[in-house]
Amino acid sequence: METNDQRASLIPDGGRVFQTEYHNEPPVRAVVRALSILENRSIEHVPPFYEYADSDALNQLMETARDSDQEISVEVTVEEYNISVESDGTIVVSDPTADSELSE
Repeated sequence: METNDQRASLIPDGGRVFQTEYHNEPPVRAVVRALSILENRSIEHVPPFYEYADSDALNQLMETARDSDQEISVEVTVEEYNISVESDGTIVVSDPTADSELSE
């Protein structure tokens, strides 16, 4: 179950885009944590990230990029969410369905 600290670490831009960071954890773990918060589900009930991208490869790529001071961005779609993982430790999660919900 997430704590209030975890919920607070996911910052919305007004409803459609959310941002978090992964400085002290593997990026894939931070992505799953963010999705669990957005979906209001426990981490165990979030779809496995490996069904959408290679978890180990993404974690290793971001670690290597940080260690070599390279700027890399990887984008992946998980269910309806567009996710951008940056080598600077930033994760941006966009929910394109929020636009249609806001216009209804």
